[in-house]
Amino acid sequence: MATYQLELNHFMFPSISSKANKDHFANAKEQKRRKPVFNLEFEYRLDAENHWLIIELAIETKELNELDAYDFKLEAFANFQILSGESPEPSLDESFLNKTLKPLVVNAVQILSGCCRDALHSVTAKGPYGPLILPMVFINPKDVPDPATQKSEPSE
Repeated sequence: MATYQLELNHFMFPSISSKANKDHFANAKEQKRRKPVFNLEFEYRLDAENHWLIIELAIETKELNELDAYDFKLEAFANFQILSGESPEPSLDESFLNKTLKPLVVNAVQILSGCCRDALHSVTAKGPYGPLILPMVFINPKDVPDPATQKSEPSE
């Protein structure tokens, strides 16, 4: 059985925004802060000829309330080279599509969401409520659509 690896080639943020929530800490008696509640959606494309996995990711605030420090939205894009230790040109055949593609997509989304976590931390670091730290995103391979479907939201 072939083993595959991902190599992050390039990532970028076509759009990133953060706005401090003016209602945050409005009630001075209870200065609580909740973990960010957000939506994460992703799409992927496989370029089998060039051995690329392309991921587009969008993360945004789900339901803003006074416990949320920031309202945010971020779009990210990355391309990953698919490598195999057994061959410089890995075979992306039917077996790859059925058994390996979805776990690779999960790994790629987790890597890119880590890049997003760092970007949002940097953007909010000088904000009035300090840096925003997104929690880890866990995605089940069952949440990854078949290549023909393209769009997914992880189950909670």
